[in-house]
Amino acid sequence: MMLAKVVGKIIANEKAAALTGAKLLLIEEVASNGESIQDPKSPSYVAVDTVGAGQNDIVLVHWGYQSNQFQSLTSDMCIVGIVDLIQTDK
Repeated sequence: MMLAKVVGKIIANEKAAALTGAKLLLIEEVASNGESIQDPKSPSYVAVDTVGAGQNDIVLVHWGYQSNQFQSLTSDMCIVGIVDLIQTDK
């Protein structure tokens, strides 16, 4: 899993039938403190939202072949939680 920030939404009128009705969000990985990673080479990702996340939310993202267990979709990256607080000992 990884922490990410929602930076936008994806609108696709044509998509695989399994994605019909799915909310697609553009996300970027964040550091363990929730701050953006300031690396221009850091990629953006598209994830299926299963929890109702919105713009600028810090989210918990599950990815890999088993992520489709959270929703019966063809997807390898799903938003599975909205982060309220990050506590570290640093």
